[in-house]
Amino acid sequence: MLAFRQVVEAAARAYREDRAGLDAFGARVEARLRQVNQAVLGRPADLSRPALAAAARTALADIDQFNGGFGTAPKHPMLPGLGALWRIHLRTGDPDLGAAVTEGLEAMIQGGLYDHLGGGFARYATDPEWKIPHFEKMLLDNALFLNLLTDVWRETRSPLLAQQIAETVAFLMREMRLDGGAFASSLDADSEGEEGRFYVWTVAEIDRVLGEAAPLFRDAYDVTKEGNWEGVTVLNRAGQNWQDLAKSHGMDLSHLHDSLTRSRGRLFLERARRVRPQRDDKVLADWNGAAIAALAEAGAAFGRSEWIAAAETAYVFVRGNMTVGAKLRHAWMDGVVGDAVTLDDFAAMAQAASALSDITQNRAYLTDAKTWIAEAEALWSETDGAYRQSELAVRDGLPALILGEDQPGPAGNAMMADNLAKLSLLTGETAHGKRAERIVQAFLAVAYQAAPYFGGVLASADTLLSGAQVVIVGAPASADTRNLHAAVMAAPIPGRTVTVIEPGTNLPKGHPASGKGLVDGKAAAYVCVGTLCSLPVTEPAQMIETVRFMRSQGYDAAKTSVTEDAVDG
Repeated sequence: MLAFRQVVEAAARAYREDRAGLDAFGARVEARLRQVNQAVLGRPADLSRPALAAAARTALADIDQFNGGFGTAPKHPMLPGLGALWRIHLRTGDPDLGAAVTEGLEAMIQGGLYDHLGGGFARYATDPEWKIPHFEKMLLDNALFLNLLTDVWRETRSPLLAQQIAETVAFLMREMRLDGGAFASSLDADSEGEEGRFYVWTVAEIDRVLGEAAPLFRDAYDVTKEGNWEGVTVLNRAGQNWQDLAKSHGMDLSHLHDSLTRSRGRLFLERARRVRPQRDDKVLADWNGAAIAALAEAGAAFGRSEWIAAAETAYVFVRGNMTVGAKLRHAWMDGVVGDAVTLDDFAAMAQAASALSDITQNRAYLTDAKTWIAEAEALWSETDGAYRQSELAVRDGLPALILGEDQPGPAGNAMMADNLAKLSLLTGETAHGKRAERIVQAFLAVAYQAAPYFGGVLASADTLLSGAQVVIVGAPASADTRNLHAAVMAAPIPGRTVTVIEPGTNLPKGHPASGKGLVDGKAAAYVCVGTLCSLPVTEPAQMIETVRFMRSQGYDAAKTSVTEDAVDG
């Protein structure tokens, strides 16, 4: 691959020596952009639950049945695509969709994509088996992993996922958090001029550090004299059978895991002596927005108030340091704020604000979300029914860049549609829902055909069709209200909004929970989808059962274990 300096020098040389050729190339690019917009935008599509479920089933054809995940090497996690499959699995109970997600995530977690000593994920794998990563660690990728792992854990309660979530949060807090609380953009793949040098091991190094514990660790983490990558070893435990491994070393599973935990700790300390990869300390509003939302949701799901506090601190940094004249900006570094702003910045920070509003019930966050959505109005294209990516990217004669495909996170249009759909649920303002539907319809036909690449659009379509309004009626400071709120935040409810109200508070006109209140003086939660609400939930232990029934409304409710008596029409 050419170095950036070589690219710039080649461009300058072409500008001096071949202006006509450059003009012709520019015309081809412009024509291609026009073709892309015409091919993607505004084609008719059926926004319906059956169509959404069918698109998810179609996406299974792109799943690697042997190694998990989508496609072949180089292999990207494509987490929004997996997230869309997970949503439809939760709605329909389709076991194939669920297995595609859980098996794919487990392959990534057990392989070399995950840093088994320090937590966090590399950007992508260079092989089909997820064993050999491109070692760069990006904030956005780790935010996306944290978000999906938390969503899946809410349903499965997998101890493996819980461990990886905690370790990924620890990585973000330890290695990516800057002074002031915001998060840096990335860690380089290289150190001392070599890719992966910080992360790889030899047999001799493992034996020296671990001594008698080394044979077990080598067997568990694929450490061999030959190595699995360029003569060295990338730690992974792909395909490992822990029961067989424990038996072969004459121990039970509990002792095996205790030994491996101690060994990982010793190797982590040894690795800390190495020259670390450089960190890119740019603060990006869109990537921080994704990290804030994911960190807050994980904190709420696991009852970890310190994670929520860290998310709020990062949020305050972005809001306070990355605005110019109250206008959001894309990048900050060493006290300098850039001039540019993108749709992704507005959408991701509005998403973060909405998550914090649900979790803390501080409606100042909701006000911020509305403000950023309003700021993005300058990017709206009425003709196309979607948002342009940036005002600065537009010149006379060049069509605006309008994106719906995941990049690798959900496109700004997808995030904005989801924000607007939830805002419509919270406020009762139908204009927000109509705008969200226009955005989704702009990309939906292509999203149905290429579901793995349009997970964000499909997720926002799901929120439009089946978003849940959870209303908790009770004194906000009371223990029963707080316990119900905690149960809601730990429950697997896709497309969820949460409102805690005092008894007697008026809800927006036409809200399905209007007029509902306490039960025998106790706080009560109502899970509403469309015009239907569940019967009141007063005990936290009842929440998941109620959620599992309500989230399937409009799909095949027979797949759930709850009767229709749970619904209050």
